[in-house]
Amino acid sequence: MPVKPDRCFRKCSNLATLLLALAMLLPALSGCADDRVRVDRTLDAREQALNAKDVDAYMTLFGEDYVAAKPGLNLRKQMQAKFDYYDSIYYESFGRNVTFEGEFARVIQEYKLVTVDKNGRTDRHDGVDHFMLRRHGTWPFAEYLFYTGLDGPAPQSQTPAPTPTATPAPKPGEDA
Repeated sequence: MPVKPDRCFRKCSNLATLLLALAMLLPALSGCADDRVRVDRTLDAREQALNAKDVDAYMTLFGEDYVAAKPGLNLRKQMQAKFDYYDSIYYESFGRNVTFEGEFARVIQEYKLVTVDKNGRTDRHDGVDHFMLRRHGTWPFAEYLFYTGLDGPAPQSQTPAPTPTATPAPKPGEDA
């Protein structure tokens, strides 16, 4: 049975409206996706620089406006000393949570770090990174660079963990 032109026009019109809405929505969605890809690119480059003990590659990931938590910190010198001390570094991040706040990206990610020093001593650390990156440049050349949070002290719990106390076992015949 032939399709009536009027029904075909309505279907095409609805399809055109849908395509137009998608075309308007895609730039907004791709901007978020592009930002996430750029953040992941920076974090992955950090992981590679740590594993390669490449201080030059590591330092390219920091913006000129990096806010150091420790005043007077020479980040390059600190990282070079660490890279020189360790015979090998294995760093792996996972469980990455990224939220965007304007030109900033807040990152919380878990990591595993295994280091072997020049004496052959192996240390293993599992932990959580928490830092912020800032967008530099304009699309399509924008990149996210570290802004703050890598040189601060480890977070301390506000309330100390309770100290376990030994409770003597009840003597026979006593109530527990």
